[in-house]
Amino acid sequence: MAPHAGVATVLALSGTRADGRRWMLTEIIASGAGASVHAPGRAGVSTDVGNARNTPVEVIETEAPLRVECYEIRRGSGGAGLQCGGDGVRRAYRLLEGQGWVAYRGERHVGRARGARGGEAGATSMARVLRVDGAIELLPARARIAWSAGDLLIIETAGGGGWGRLAPIESANPPARSCP
Repeated sequence: MAPHAGVATVLALSGTRADGRRWMLTEIIASGAGASVHAPGRAGVSTDVGNARNTPVEVIETEAPLRVECYEIRRGSGGAGLQCGGDGVRRAYRLLEGQGWVAYRGERHVGRARGARGGEAGATSMARVLRVDGAIELLPARARIAWSAGDLLIIETAGGGGWGRLAPIESANPPARSCP
């Protein structure tokens, strides 16, 4: 089996609303599982924190002055191979009012989940803030930053490693192969 993305992205968002009330949200964001000889890796799963669950967008937007502008599978982030690694996820949060703090702890910002048996490595993680003034702030794997109303936080988690080398076809009549 190829390595999982091995990332439990831990996000803590907090702040003060325009009326002075405080709020806080903590979330664990999933990544991609590694592929095996039997199957591709799963996308958007928690491979190293087995009791972590997805926080529904409706809960986030009800409890905090946030709009989740994007929540999707990060297509193509799993490593290529005969069996592809699982893709990570992309989440984007916009602070709607007041000021706040982002505490971010991610993994795989530099190292990638390697492929197995010739499969390719998954993509690295990335986090950034798009500021209201147009500035882009890239976040390292561990960060604590301030943010203001209108700023957009984008988290992209790593993909898992692929399994098996995609070999060139050597025969004029190759055997049929089903595609996912």
